[in-house]
Amino acid sequence: MPKIHYKSRSCRCSAMSRSAIRAPALHLHAVLGKADGSVVGGHLIEAYVRPTLEVILIQPPSYLRKRKDPETGLALIDVA
Repeated sequence: MPKIHYKSRSCRCSAMSRSAIRAPALHLHAVLGKADGSVVGGHLIEAYVRPTLEVILIQPPSYLRKRKDPETGLALIDVA
């Protein structure tokens, strides 16, 4: 998937992530509101913020924790 470079003022409408299971890393999805009212979204690789960005980190409830599925190797929400 190609990287899209977006260089304009925008408003962060949403940003969600889960930390990786094996390494301290973020997989971040973001939705940005543009001046004309449209939005652009996807994986956020790099961003510069001015003047501030409010970030709230929470621990998800235990019933939403992901565990590696031995059959597929994927990190899935374990509802058992």
